[in-house]
This record gives sequence, C-alpha cells and structure tokens, in this order.
Amino acid sequence: MIKKPESENYETHDLPIILSSQLTSLLISQDIPYGEKQRRNDSTELSGIQLLSATAYQLKKPYQQLLIPITVWIGMEQAFIGADFTQAYISCALGVQKVGYVMICFGVVNAICSLLFGSVMKFVGRQPLMALGAIVHAALVGVLLVWRPHPENAYVFFTVSGLWGVGDAVWQTQVNGLYGTLFRRNKEAAFSNYRLWESVGFVVAYAYSTHLCARMKLYVMLSVLVIGFMGYIVVEILHRRKQKRLKALAEDPKAAQAAAEANLPEETDDEKDDIDDDIIITHL
Repeated sequence: MIKKPESENYETHDLPIILSSQLTSLLISQDIPYGEKQRRNDSTELSGIQLLSATAYQLKKPYQQLLIPITVWIGMEQAFIGADFTQAYISCALGVQKVGYVMICFGVVNAICSLLFGSVMKFVGRQPLMALGAIVHAALVGVLLVWRPHPENAYVFFTVSGLWGVGDAVWQTQVNGLYGTLFRRNKEAAFSNYRLWESVGFVVAYAYSTHLCARMKLYVMLSVLVIGFMGYIVVEILHRRKQKRLKALAEDPKAAQAAAEANLPEETDDEKDDIDDDIIITHL
C-alpha cells in the first residue's frame, strides 16, 4: 500500500493560510483613501530624489515626530500576530495544522472592522476609535502575559486572534486617516514616512524575535504602545487648539487684521487644502 507523501499533508495545512491571504488581498485591493484620486489628478508626481528629500524634510515637523512611535507600533503588532503569536502560542498548543484557521479569523475580522470603522468614524469621530484600539491591544497583551495556552481551550486562540484584528483595523484606518488630515499638502512625504516607520517596526520586531522570549516581547510592545498613544494624544490636543485658533480668526475680522498687522506667521499646515470634507477616512 502506497503511503501518501508528507508534502501533500503540508499543502493541505497551508490551504487555510492561502485562502485567508487571497481574501484579504481581494478586499484591500479596493482600498482607496478619500481624496486620493483628486490628489493624483491635481498634483505632480515627485521624482525619487525629490520624494526622498521631502520625506527627510517631513521629519522636521512636530506632528510627524510625535506620530513616529504609534507608526512603529503598527509594524510591531503586525509582526507579532504573524510570527510570534503563531509560533509561541498556536503551534505549541494546537499544532501547526491549526495556524491557518486561527489566522483566517484574524483576517476576516480585520477586513470587516476596516469596513465598519470607516463609516463609524463619521458619527463618533477618530478619538473614540483610537482609544478602542489602544484598550483592546493593551488588554490582549495583558492576557497573553498571564495566559497559559492549552489545547482544550481552542476558542481562546480564535478570540485573541479576532480581537487582535479589531485593534489592527483601528490602526490601519484611523492612523492612515490622521496622516491624511494633518498633512494634506504633503501626502507623498507623509505616507512615505508612514511606510518607513511601519517598516522599522517590522524590522525591530523580527530583529529581536530570536533573542527575546515571548514575555519580554510583550513588555516591549506594551511600552511602545503606551508611548505611541501618548504621542497621538499630544497631536490631537495641538491640532484641536490650532483649529480653534483658526476658527476664532475666521469669525473675528478684527482679530485677523490685528494678527496681520503684528506680522504673526501664517498658519501653513494643511487645513487650507482644496478637499472640502473635514474627515479623511480610508474606504475599502
């Protein structure tokens, strides 16, 4: 009797991962940020050297500096769920053959929440959703620090994976939207920085993956999350103050005239863009 080759068994185990990747790719391929078409039509494309220079100059802006930690966190949390969680938790307790199914749960929840949060933001604003993402991921890190995986509790793996997808959907939609709101006139440089620091998060996570245990990785991630969210809060406070100041000048011509006579510097950040909508969101 001929025994079935082991390679075919691995192909069977990999099928859920392949299907999950295809589903996520199909949904994300429809992702076009609000105003992206207008930006492409209205602005001239930058050359490679110009974009590199603009990306470096973007780092001088205080908003960009404050958003670096939360952007690095995005890369780190994606690297963790894709590598460390599957290796240190799923594979050890459930076996390699269950990795694909657990990650399907992550991908499906992530896609659904990305669709949902884009619409919910119009009604509740960005701040509650960002707080939701921080609370969910901080709580999950705490759970993973004390939880001892066991094969009989398979539902816990799917719950953690799904909730991690909820938090990731918050960062993928709201942080992208925040960059689009703050840097409307410099989108190319802003999103270049976004991808740069997100990639740094991936690099850092994979660099220490073989040198630290899972517990230490979770402590490092929690620290980056706290620092990143604090930087985000500062950005929101500064941005709100600026909006109030601009609104007050617009409603009081005398104050605007006095500011002009005093030779105060003009507000040059990107509120005076041609995009009319005040809310920049990412649609799937």
